[in-house]
Amino acid sequence: MHGVKRGKIAPAMDDYYLSLYELDTAISRGNHGDSGVTNYQMKSLLEFMSDESYRGEIVFLSATNKPEDIDFALKRTGRFDVKIPILPPTPEETPGAFIGALKKEAIQHNIAPDQLKDLSMNGSSWDSSHNLVGSDISAIVRKAYAIAQDAGSETVEFPHLEEASSLIKPSAQDMAGMIASAIRECNDLSLIHSFYRKESPKTKSSRTEEEKDSPVYERALVE
Repeated sequence: MHGVKRGKIAPAMDDYYLSLYELDTAISRGNHGDSGVTNYQMKSLLEFMSDESYRGEIVFLSATNKPEDIDFALKRTGRFDVKIPILPPTPEETPGAFIGALKKEAIQHNIAPDQLKDLSMNGSSWDSSHNLVGSDISAIVRKAYAIAQDAGSETVEFPHLEEASSLIKPSAQDMAGMIASAIRECNDLSLIHSFYRKESPKTKSSRTEEEKDSPVYERALVE
């Protein structure tokens, strides 16, 4: 989109997908030295995305870790109609994520999903407060494989994975804050797993024990 006029780019499109990566920094309005150019780009993009004649023909896709930094006019329905939160796996989903990561890395193992429920992270039982993302899980299984190799084995056993999980730190510094931000921005509750979905006080008693123990569950959408 940068430097391309709408009249030139639109007629050439037919069922097109446009991806704007890291939208919070890709384009914004501000008081910087190039604010005139930036404001023009933003104005052109807003007009282009609001043009009803392109609806159903052009799909805009974007990703960000900081949705709160995106210009509100850009986020509104009619420009981005669906806001999907990409959340870490829940405790129930995490064992499957570990097994999937081992398979993806083509690592032999003798680990059953049930064993992973007892996996500890940095000395404490895994729960939602750790909020491991896919890259963290992949890092743990690769470390477990290295530990197994150091022990003279090509097969990862549960103790290898447990040792690796005590050594690898989750990559995100404020995962709970990022989760809360993603949930706040989501405009369709059906896209949020029940583990993360905020409920009213009247339905609080209907939560599962797993959900009651989730600190993120309480923080999401509270502010």
